[in-house]
Amino acid sequence: MPMWLQQIDMLNPVRHIITALRRIFLEGADLGMVWSQIWPLLIMASVTLPLAAWLFRRRSV
Repeated sequence: MPMWLQQIDMLNPVRHIITALRRIFLEGADLGMVWSQIWPLLIMASVTLPLAAWLFRRRSV
């Protein structure tokens, strides 16, 4: 995969989830080992969840 596409793929939450689950199930990883996959998901959630709540409140009025 080209490097520019790999960089764009970092914004895809499924990539981080699959990588973390693969490490947990196949390697027996603990929280310290999958933290590099969890913190991007936390950042994405902290941005998208308030935005979704705001859009929902705006739409239901």
